Amino acid sequence: MSEIDLRTVEYNLVSGTSMAARHVAAAAALLKSVHPKWSSAAIRSALMTATQANAMNMLITEVTGNAANSFPYGNMQKPRGALVTIEPSELSFDRIGQKRSFTITVTADRNVKNELDGEYGLGCYTWTDGVHNVNSPIAVSSG
Repeated sequence: MSEIDLRTVEYNLVSGTSMAARHVAAAAALLKSVHPKWSSAAIRSALMTATQANAMNMLITEVTGNAANSFPYGNMQKPRGALVTIEPSELSFDRIGQKRSFTITVTADRNVKNELDGEYGLGCYTWTDGVHNVNSPIAVSSG
């Protein structure tokens, strides 16, 4: 709390999710207008697995100018210092809207002991039907 401004607030209304929500809603609406048959899950996946480059084919960067990592967008590698298994490794669907479950197990890779050293290992897992790819980010830490 500032010594000048003695008001107390739990959060700032002009930053974070309160400001991002309208932009995400607009992006979702645009996707739905272009792909009217897409489910809400497909739209959410498209928003979450956005590209690593912008319209000028330049890498997306953080406000600091550093290249963005898996927190802003997913990448295509296993997390450093971790072993990842997914069971089952294939999912089959018989109808639209059908739900299936899977389990992701993340364990420390004993061959690269302490490689993370307090940092995050970033990666993702990918589901594909041979045409479409859905990538979901994974972040692991050593502590």
